[in-house]
Formats: sequence, C-alpha cells, structure tokens
Amino acid sequence: MSGLDVLKHLGHRKIRIPTVIITAHDQAGSRSTCLNAGAVACLSKPCDPEQLIRTLEKILMPSLPDAALSTA
Repeated sequence: MSGLDVLKHLGHRKIRIPTVIITAHDQAGSRSTCLNAGAVACLSKPCDPEQLIRTLEKILMPSLPDAALSTA
C-alpha cells in the first residue's frame, strides 16, 4: 500500500491525522491528488531536510509567524 493509499483509507474511515506525503513520483497532478486526499503537505524526494523541518513546524506550530520558525 502506498502512502496515498493509506491516506485515502484513513479518510474513508474518518480518521484525520496531519500527514505529509514525501514522494519519489513527482508527476503532474500528484501533488494536488495528495492534498485533495487530505495531506497537509506534499514534498518530493530527495527531500531537503530544512524544507521538511519548516513544513513540520508550520503544521505543529501554526500560530507562529514564519520568521519565528527554524531555518535549520
């Protein structure tokens, strides 16, 4: 089962978990498919560690302004 399949399965069961998809298949439309399935973010492999950290910080601490978030 792919990450997208898991996300869709959780959605069908009404289970909402903030999910970040990290995919090696960065094809046209795959990002919007993941976001439409309920992902809060979709990143491409190889994933930049700084981008992943910023993404997770925005999810876990949404009230903080971007300037207050880590850059490393």
